[in-house]
Amino acid sequence: MPGPETSSHTNREAQHGPAAGAAAGFQLAGAGWREQVTQQGAAFLRVLQEHDFQPDVVGAKACNLAKLRERLPEWILVPRSVALPFGTFEAVLADAVNADVAQQLAALDEQLAGIAGSKAAAKDAAAAAAALHGTGSGAAAGAEGGAVQAAALLARAREIVETQLKPPASLQQLVHAALLKAGLLKGTGSSSSSSNSSTESVVASPTTIPASNGAS
Repeated sequence: MPGPETSSHTNREAQHGPAAGAAAGFQLAGAGWREQVTQQGAAFLRVLQEHDFQPDVVGAKACNLAKLRERLPEWILVPRSVALPFGTFEAVLADAVNADVAQQLAALDEQLAGIAGSKAAAKDAAAAAAALHGTGSGAAAGAEGGAVQAAALLARAREIVETQLKPPASLQQLVHAALLKAGLLKGTGSSSSSSNSSTESVVASPTTIPASNGAS
């Protein structure tokens, strides 16, 4: 006899089709999306419809709008949306098209980890100096310098993401199909080139997808 999780999975497939059933299986993992991204890499990419929005899967704004749509009468208009689940950034970064970006960010991450270790050591040194001599200004100054360096590294990381991160072709196709299904995009033909071009304004950068499309 199937357990409660299996029954829930089957009911959702019957309600919304096989794709929604697959999304339901994803939802059962909840906050385990980090492990899923690690295991699946770029294959993790997906775009969810409103009926698949769940806490720990998409952001609070997307979840709340979906709940409002269910509870309010039809004459009160609520913006429709689709959502990129948590883990989308990591999956985009894992795609081969962003291999160089991933390498650069990993290098910055190592530098930040080194600064964090240095700051912890400086804090311990400041505490020891204060206990022995009543002052720890030298160690404190070192910690402050580390904070400035960390801020510069984080600014560089943001710049890399904003200017170099590319949306994989598979993500563009998924977003296009999801927007069509949700009625947020008019059909533009069946060719892949037409599909890609009509979605360019939506996924020109994974960091600038409009919030009105439910990206989380």
